[in-house]
Parts: sequence; structure tokens; C-alpha cells
Amino acid sequence: MLYGVDISNWQSDLKLKNIFSKIDFVICKATEGISFVDKYCDTWIQDAIKFDLLWGFYHFARNNDPEKEALFFYENCKNYFGKGIPVLDIESSSIESWGKYAQIFTDKVHALSGVYPIVYTSAAYLSRFAHTTVPKNCGLWVAGYPSNDKATFQPEKKLPYSIKPWNIIAMWQFTSK
Repeated sequence: MLYGVDISNWQSDLKLKNIFSKIDFVICKATEGISFVDKYCDTWIQDAIKFDLLWGFYHFARNNDPEKEALFFYENCKNYFGKGIPVLDIESSSIESWGKYAQIFTDKVHALSGVYPIVYTSAAYLSRFAHTTVPKNCGLWVAGYPSNDKATFQPEKKLPYSIKPWNIIAMWQFTSK
């Protein structure tokens, strides 16, 4: 099992040099919507490379044209593709049809980069992706906090969530800490 952190401008004071020996990977927020670029992303990614950590970069979806958001993500991260793992973070309640949005976004990212991003979302909303090819083409990073008071993993006998329409998960975010 690998352990990692999800970081963005909300953790701007975090220094990877202080935690790299305790983690295996880092996922950094890169972009949001069609205008926000996280100014901390590249520094953290360069540190992840320096500390020999696995890394990824994500786009936080907003209620815009998903093709425009995919293009914005790609244009601002094109040097990361093929090196780190791209992720679509879709959790905004303002997006009416998550499945349709994710389908369009992931297909556009794939057309631009040759890579399908992993999809990050809450375990409670996975059914929103049924009847799309997203679960077939994209890995799943599921957020589900069975014991949110614990910042360390407590092995479960079984993942306590249904992951349908996916068959397997790539990552499980088990705490917000």
C-alpha cells in the first residue's frame, strides 16, 4: 500500500521536505475552471521529483464548458503529461450532470494528451457516472471517510462503499486530515 497527500493552495505553507519520508506520492492541484492556476503546484511537483516521490496533478471542475476546462487544464499542464498522473476532481454541486461533464472532459484530455485522467469524486456520487464510458476509460480515486477522526489508515476488512459503476479503485482518500 502506498500513502500520499492531496495538496492545493489551501495548504500553501506545506513543505514537502518536511513530510517526504512519510509519504509515497503527492497529488497537486494544478488548475480550476477556466481561469485559475494554482501557483504552488509546480514548486511541489519539482520537490516531488527531487524527493523521488510519485506525483500527479489535478483539475478542479467548475460549471463551465467541459471542453474549455479540459483545454485550459491541458494547456497549463502539458509538460506534466506522460510524467505524472492527471486527475479530474469533480465534486461541485453546481455541475448539473457529472457523468456528462466527466465524459466530455476526459475524452478531450485524452484527445489532447493521449492519456485518460483518473476521476476523483465522493463515494456517495459514483452512480452519477453510470451510462458513460468514464468508468471503463478512467481510474477512480474515491473519497470516503469511514473514520474521519483518524489521520492514519485503519485497515478495513472490506472497502465500506460500493464503487459501481467502476470495478476497481486506483486510490482511496480515507480522511480529510
